[in-house]
Amino acid sequence: MTMSAPVSLDLRQVQAIVRGMYRVAQADGAHERELVLMRGFYESCRAEVSGLADFAEVVARELDPAEARAVISTPELREAFFRSCYLVAWADGRLSTEERAVLDALADVVGVERASLAAIAESVMDQLVGTIARAPDASSIAKLRSSMK
Repeated sequence: MTMSAPVSLDLRQVQAIVRGMYRVAQADGAHERELVLMRGFYESCRAEVSGLADFAEVVARELDPAEARAVISTPELREAFFRSCYLVAWADGRLSTEERAVLDALADVVGVERASLAAIAESVMDQLVGTIARAPDASSIAKLRSSMK
């Protein structure tokens, strides 16, 4: 799966994505890198989407399954949602069992099949590994890639 074009997001979609990201981060205890990533995403969206509340206000409310299904309603939005969630999950260097369980539950909520979820996960791993692929030690990169599974 290749990374698709950027998706335009409205207020409710940004809130749903951030709440999904936060739910994943909370699965094994939110780490500082995860929070920094989420806040950075949210603040960049605030510059483009009017009406967004403070980050703390958004994450104080849990992701509502019915609302998530309603606003994360296209294949492109589902991919953006899960790419964002996987980036948060791996921000601390690993995808925990708890995070994986939350991602599976979120897939059920928004109607994403496990094969599609696995393809998104693989694509995000490739993206992350690609950002460090310029390192001189190829064996370290291969070890990193295999540890992300």
